[in-house]
Amino acid sequence: MESRTEAVTILKNNDPGRPRHLSKHFHLLSVPMILLPALVFARQSGQSHFNSMHLIDLVYNCNFDGAIHLLDASSSLSTDPLRLDFYRAVIFWQKMVYLDSAGVNPGEAKSAFMKSVGDVVLLGEARLATDPKDTSALFYTGFALGYLAKMDAAEGDEFKAAHDGDKGLKYHRELLKMCPEEYDVYFSLALFNYYTGFLPWYLRPLLFILGKSGSKQRAYEYLNVVRRKGTIVKYEADDILGEFYGRVDKPDSVILVYHRLIDRFPGGVLHYYDKLTWVLGDSRHYNREARQCRKAIAASDTMAMNRVDSMYLAKLYMRLAAVYEKTGRDSDAIDTYRSMAGRRLDPSLSARAHFSLAKYYERERDPRKAMREYRWVLDSAMQPELLEEARRGMKRLGSY
Repeated sequence: MESRTEAVTILKNNDPGRPRHLSKHFHLLSVPMILLPALVFARQSGQSHFNSMHLIDLVYNCNFDGAIHLLDASSSLSTDPLRLDFYRAVIFWQKMVYLDSAGVNPGEAKSAFMKSVGDVVLLGEARLATDPKDTSALFYTGFALGYLAKMDAAEGDEFKAAHDGDKGLKYHRELLKMCPEEYDVYFSLALFNYYTGFLPWYLRPLLFILGKSGSKQRAYEYLNVVRRKGTIVKYEADDILGEFYGRVDKPDSVILVYHRLIDRFPGGVLHYYDKLTWVLGDSRHYNREARQCRKAIAASDTMAMNRVDSMYLAKLYMRLAAVYEKTGRDSDAIDTYRSMAGRRLDPSLSARAHFSLAKYYERERDPRKAMREYRWVLDSAMQPELLEEARRGMKRLGSY
């Protein structure tokens, strides 16, 4: 890993002023800007009226109400509305991701996010029109444009995402020139190199907009710089590093990275297990995926779960059963579906568990049990496609 001097040299030699940065959360072509620690700018402006690291801890522990309460309690003390809007956008963005990943409609969080991020852009660009060297405005405005690019990509408009991301990077070019030794800044370079380094061939034309392709090796180096020496964004760097290890087929490293987040943020255990098992499954390491699903389910036994936790747990049960089916362990799959259905975690996924049991019993020529499960689906399911399939199943069995 580079020393501080070597890292700064890499940053300067690679011309941080060029548009270099692609990223995602929902989609490969989302273009988030640098998640720099606002403490840097708080120090510069003399504003440290609330504990930023405490707020980030609340966010990563999925305690979004607590984070908003802390921010609201501090609003009368801060003289920088741009900073407050920035943190509000961060909170609601992470809440959107948390809810969407669990299968919950994030509508209210999305509306709140869009308002906050829009306010950052409007106020930030007004300040930059007066003072182009305003470091706080350069950061926050670029950051906000990056989040807007994420939304563009999530809604399927990759070229608008690239355009907004490129615009934000022009602000960050000036920022990097003034703050070249802040380790969190390397996160922007890490993300650009990561996502352009892994960009599929059919999206390569976007590199003409962004100006340059990236390097997987540089992505790895920058992510480790941020993870080891950064402050607030080191947790985000860990998340991306976990994905990186999945793409380069290092499953044990994937597990190590996500368990750092699981151990550090107990309030988000099932959220991070969901991400961990998804990465393992996406890289087809099914035995490891199953083992981590079982660990998550075991961890839930001692948790006081809310509704979203229950939905994450239901997803993990379904993922475990699917792994068992893929690997020919039908009896284990059936036991998993039964256990999940018995816990009544999420009505939608419970219906799918009962439907899977019905299909299994039908294949095993046990019509009595199959009809029992199909009837449960017909009585309780809300999904039209499952209801139709259950009716067909009952007709095949001669009882509908």
